[in-house]
Amino acid sequence: MFGSNLIFTLILSFSTLVSARTDFHKKDIPIPWGMEIPFPWTFVGGDWISYQKSQMLNLYRFKVVRQQGTSHRQLFIQKVNPKTCDVVAEGVGEERNFVVYAQLSSTTATEWITVRSFTQKEFPVTPLYGKNVGGNVLLLSEWDLDSTVHKSADYVLGNISNNAANMTFRGWAGCEIY
Repeated sequence: MFGSNLIFTLILSFSTLVSARTDFHKKDIPIPWGMEIPFPWTFVGGDWISYQKSQMLNLYRFKVVRQQGTSHRQLFIQKVNPKTCDVVAEGVGEERNFVVYAQLSSTTATEWITVRSFTQKEFPVTPLYGKNVGGNVLLLSEWDLDSTVHKSADYVLGNISNNAANMTFRGWAGCEIY
């Protein structure tokens, strides 16, 4: 009895791990959960886009900030609609164990996001738009906290800061937020 429960638990855990996939550049690549590397504070500031199935979904503006009088870093995050340039949510994230956790809020919704960094060797993905920076792949995961059906999604982020060639894809309005 104990052995069959253990086997069932292992199979369930493995199937959950394997099913945690999404459409990264039309490849079925598993996310290497637990293989995160130190968060790339030196180059994370700027504009990043998320996409799914070659459609851009959101623009994220990241700005590294410090708590007054300390060396503690935080990540100020704005989620922007790339077609209207409206800030749809914002919040501040903090790093724990190589992962930045943030709650983004707006007047109508609240969502929880994480931002993780992986080496390109462990997670061989290239963004459809934008680029990886510093040999790292950034992965953003989001959960809608207001929905009765708790939806979650994972997106590879592409950096489009200071790169006019990447600002010509469909839907980009050239937003100036800060």
